[in-house]
Amino acid sequence: MRKVLILVIMFSFLMWGWGIMLTAPAEAAADNTGKVIKGKGMSTLYYVGEDGKRYVFPNDKTYFSWFEDFSGVEEVDDEDLYDYQLGGNVRYKPGALLVKIQTDPKVYAVGQNGKLHWIVSEAVARGLYGANWNLLIDDVPDSFFTNYMVDDPIENDEEFDPEEEEDEIPTISYNRGFKTRLIKQYQESKMERSCQRLEGFIARVQTRLARWGLETDELGADYLDQCFDNTDENQNQAHKRWGWLKDHKVEICHVPPGDPENAHSIWVSGAATKAHLAKGSYLGPCVGDGGDDDPVELEISDLTVVDVTDVSATVTWTTTLDSDSLVVYSTEELDVATATSTESDPTMVTGHFVSLSGLAPETTYYLMVKSTVDASTTVESSQTSFTTLAVPDTTAPIITDVATSSVATSSAVIGWTTDEAATSKVIYATVSLGSDFDVSDSSLVTSHSLELTGLATSTEYFFIVESEDEAGNAATSTEDSFTTGS
Repeated sequence: MRKVLILVIMFSFLMWGWGIMLTAPAEAAADNTGKVIKGKGMSTLYYVGEDGKRYVFPNDKTYFSWFEDFSGVEEVDDEDLYDYQLGGNVRYKPGALLVKIQTDPKVYAVGQNGKLHWIVSEAVARGLYGANWNLLIDDVPDSFFTNYMVDDPIENDEEFDPEEEEDEIPTISYNRGFKTRLIKQYQESKMERSCQRLEGFIARVQTRLARWGLETDELGADYLDQCFDNTDENQNQAHKRWGWLKDHKVEICHVPPGDPENAHSIWVSGAATKAHLAKGSYLGPCVGDGGDDDPVELEISDLTVVDVTDVSATVTWTTTLDSDSLVVYSTEELDVATATSTESDPTMVTGHFVSLSGLAPETTYYLMVKSTVDASTTVESSQTSFTTLAVPDTTAPIITDVATSSVATSSAVIGWTTDEAATSKVIYATVSLGSDFDVSDSSLVTSHSLELTGLATSTEYFFIVESEDEAGNAATSTEDSFTTGS
């Protein structure tokens, strides 16, 4: 006990002395604020925050939600790296990705400051992130999920804007609250984007109506009042600020009064658009101009099976027209007429997503998809197949036979066994066990042996061993100790 007390006093004194010596290099740490750094020869990346701490990127998807490549990463000496105290994990950039945990089917949008918002339906997800929203999902371990906090759900695509989230939080420091957010320019760009999205939506609706021979007069007048017209003295100040948009050019299908056969696409100013709409024109190019809006046949493309697990999968495909979704599947080769298992969605869309559940692990399934517009317009795909995954390994290795051997004045060998192939790691310290020192080997083995070197003579060392299997399940031994020779 006396020896331990003396070691504690000596350790505390050394820490005090190191604190004095490290006061001067603090300026060097400030030079890396806002940068991504890594130690020499190391692969782990860290972000240096305004608080002088380093935040680790837990996976590559987190890093690429903030950066496009590794060109900005700076390599620093190990001693400079460890000058920065660990502050925690970097979270995903708000709006950039979707996340879910492996034990829960709910999909969440990432908001500011680590807040997660459950997206209540696939329709809402498509409205926010587009037809390929499911490709943005990162299925994270439950332990990683603790970096976030679940907040209010998103029940419609007006309650959350991924672009707004990304624009408002330009850096990791902002997401950590280290800087005051500048929102004036963001507010202006937000209004402009809203007007542009509304313009595109109205143009698509009017084009479809025109294709079916329906009247479209006055559709879009409210949009013009909000985004272009600043002459009304009763408008509030917010609308007046957007008066410059009256000069924005809009593509319309101009229909000459009394001469609909001579309709043609033109670009006009916002101020003139409202007058054209009142006389029978409509937003967007005329049907047939450029060939893009000509009537098309219902066709299926891009049939893909994604997010395959041991018990589920998602089937996606694209159609040329809005239509419903039907998946028929079986463990034997099939056709639509004889299939017994089906999943469907009546929503009329061009980007189709149908989830299959209750599947058997390690099993090949055959499937076909079918989409229908009406009784006379339907199409089905050819057959494809996929194989479910094996049941995931969730059992950590069992560590046994932990032993110390070859103890010398400055070295020792720690050995142990595991019941399955796993990595090797020893964490050791002289006073209280922590991550002061460690040695590791990433090879997957069942018989483990690691040598500790550079030890002090006549010193008691405390240690634990840790092994992680290929599936990421980790096990840790109980604490043990040994004393080096004199």
